[in-house]
Amino acid sequence: MLAGAIADVSPCELIAQPRDRIPSTIQRVATELSINRRDEAGGVVLALSGELDVVSAPALEQHLNEALSEPGAHVTLDLATCSSSTAPASAS
Repeated sequence: MLAGAIADVSPCELIAQPRDRIPSTIQRVATELSINRRDEAGGVVLALSGELDVVSAPALEQHLNEALSEPGAHVTLDLATCSSSTAPASAS
């Protein structure tokens, strides 16, 4: 496969390939999000630290689903040390 021939490759084929064989035109972005759970008298507190974006959102979704599946669930998100990723502004 040619590095620039992404148009000829289906998304499933890209996923199935080892990371070192993914065409170089796809940029990998690593983000870090730490989710700490505290059980308090008023319910569950999920304290997020790091960057919340489309890469890290599935981890938050999993923690929320687990906490909300408990009877009488009350969940608070502590976002004091969390940032969100936004698309970079275009240069003018």
